[in-house]
Amino acid sequence: MAKKEISLLADQSFDFTLLGRVVGWLTTIGRFIVIFTELVVIGAFISRFWLDRKNSDLSADLRQKRAILESASEFEDDFRAVQNQISRGKALAVGSEDLVSPLTTVAQKIPDDIIVDDYKFNTLSERQTVSLSILVYSESSLAQFINNIITDPSIESVRVGMIKREKLSSGTNIKLQVNFKSG
Repeated sequence: MAKKEISLLADQSFDFTLLGRVVGWLTTIGRFIVIFTELVVIGAFISRFWLDRKNSDLSADLRQKRAILESASEFEDDFRAVQNQISRGKALAVGSEDLVSPLTTVAQKIPDDIIVDDYKFNTLSERQTVSLSILVYSESSLAQFINNIITDPSIESVRVGMIKREKLSSGTNIKLQVNFKSG
C-alpha cells in the first residue's frame, strides 16, 4: 500500500482564486477587528480607574457642599426670624400714634389722689385694652374716675376685676380692665 500524503496547506493557486481572496481578506479584517476590540476593552478597563477617582472626588465635594448648606440653614432660619421681627416692629411703628393713645386716654381721666400700681395695655388684638391696678384713698375719687371713663365715647366697657381693702395703707386696691371700641 502506497502512502498518501495529505497536506493541510493550500496550493499556491488557491490564493489567486475568488474564494481564496475572500478568505484572505476576511482573515485580515478579522484580525483588525479583534485588535480594535481588545484596544477598546483595555481602554475601558483603564478609564474605569479614572472614572472611579472622579466619582469619589465628586462625592466628597458634594458632601462638603451639603455640610456647608446645612450649617448655613440654621443661620438662614435665625436671619429670617429676625427679619420677621423687624417687619412686625415696622408695622407697629407705622401705627405707633395709635399704640399709646388708649393708655393716654385712661391716664388723662385719673384724678390726682389715685395711685397707679401697675398697668398693661394690649393694642395688637382687634380690641385695644388697658388693665390697671390702682390704689384709691377716697370713694369720691373712684366715682369721679369711673364716671370719666364711662362717659368717654372711645371706651366700650369697663370691667372691675378685684376690690381689696389694704390694711397698711388704708386704701383700696382695685383692678380694672378698660376695653376700647374697635376701629
